[in-house]
Amino acid sequence: MAIFDNEKGTIELQRVGMFDVNCYLVYIKDSKNLYIIDSGADARHIIRKAKLFNTNNIFLIQTHCHVDHISALTEVKRELNAKKIYVHPSEMALYNSPNNFFLPYYHPVKDLPAPNKGYSPTECEVIETPGHTKGGVCFYFKQISALFTGDTLFQESIGRTDLNGGDYTTLIKSIKQKILPLPEDTTIYPGHGATSSIANEKKYNPYL
Repeated sequence: MAIFDNEKGTIELQRVGMFDVNCYLVYIKDSKNLYIIDSGADARHIIRKAKLFNTNNIFLIQTHCHVDHISALTEVKRELNAKKIYVHPSEMALYNSPNNFFLPYYHPVKDLPAPNKGYSPTECEVIETPGHTKGGVCFYFKQISALFTGDTLFQESIGRTDLNGGDYTTLIKSIKQKILPLPEDTTIYPGHGATSSIANEKKYNPYL
């Protein structure tokens, strides 16, 4: 469903997989570029929605690489012939790890496509926000006042830090130094759950 639409861009939300991952399709109207953020599961649903945009300029970008956020990447890349894949270099160990699973819900993903070395999306700022994982990032699309936070920051909550690569102190530092300084009217689109805003998190997030 479209959760944002104006003259500059459109954001579609697909909740996918056993853990209800928020997969976002961000379409920038001037460039006709489509960014698919966190292809977590239910590849056929993501592919069907992406094809409605009628563009060949498709990019797959990842906030982080826990298995529930990457399980559909192989099929989505193949079926949509996506131009490039972005994964932060510090996430590659997790991306390729045979221990990246949540049994019985998610098994390790086989034959993952190789991300494009040196590629970074041009229409958004990649903000490094380690803490949930070592190479977690947020994507800030200034032109549509949208910040995609993955599992770094949720509505009045934060990502867990008890998994491999997580660190609570690092996560809080990332949020306070990298996210909270953004404009207060910026909408936050997290990896799970409902949207929020910078202003709301400053006022109501008990962790901050």
